[in-house]
Amino acid sequence: MRQYKLITLLIALVMLLCACGQAVDSGSSAPSSTEPSPTASAVSAQPSPDVTLSTTPIAATPESTPERTSEPSAEPAINTAKASNATGTPLSGIVIGLDPGHQAHSNSEQEPVAPGSDETKKKVSSGTQGRFTGVTEYEVNLQVGLKLKRILQDLGATVVMTRESHDVNISNSERAVMMNDAGASLVVRLHCNGSDNSDKHGAVVLIPSNNCTAAINDASKEAGKCIIKAFVDATGAKDLGLQPRSDQTGFNWSTVPVCNIEMGYMTNEQEDKLLIKDDYQDLCAHGIANGIADYFG
Repeated sequence: MRQYKLITLLIALVMLLCACGQAVDSGSSAPSSTEPSPTASAVSAQPSPDVTLSTTPIAATPESTPERTSEPSAEPAINTAKASNATGTPLSGIVIGLDPGHQAHSNSEQEPVAPGSDETKKKVSSGTQGRFTGVTEYEVNLQVGLKLKRILQDLGATVVMTRESHDVNISNSERAVMMNDAGASLVVRLHCNGSDNSDKHGAVVLIPSNNCTAAINDASKEAGKCIIKAFVDATGAKDLGLQPRSDQTGFNWSTVPVCNIEMGYMTNEQEDKLLIKDDYQDLCAHGIANGIADYFG
């Protein structure tokens, strides 16, 4: 009987020891819910090799990204101004005649220097030529003339030209009559000068001074003053002022105000080389246009 009790006690003791061992194993395998395991923390701290970490904040603060202003740039305003070239512009409704002097081939036939005059002159010559560049005057005259035409049109003027190519045959009297018939408010004849003296340089405006042009002499003079001033302001050319002429066929046949600008001497090395340059021709054209606008202003 005592043996049976002893065996029973031993069995109970063994069962108790087994139960305690299971509890210990179960407690050691369960991670804490409040602290991450060291292994998990180490893994999360290592970035993936395929991921580039950005230092740019996802959402910038208002201070770091100031709002754009709605102030327009100057460029669109300039383009808009260029696009509006008629109503309200300085030369709106005014007809301007441009005569780019000379042509590719001269015409030695004679014509009266003035209506009813017995004195005659060659109908038209081919003009002078660059002593240093070899460029002909009639080429420069037309190049400036076409630039000037565009500028005047942008100012609202209606522009009539005696020629827009070199291969024409139009006499000086015919050019004047063409402008009379077109109802021009002002005619500007475009020329370059020449001289035996290669040191001579500068710009001059010729104006009519004949008895047959008495009705337009004063207005032509006023236009000439405006044009020579604006021209030298724009180009920096020497101001040779105004030169009255009674022998110009293109003047004497005109019934509307007219003047002739000699833009420079193609026999002078500096001016010869300047007059063929596109940039300088732009200055010439803008200067003449400013003078025309001043005259009508």
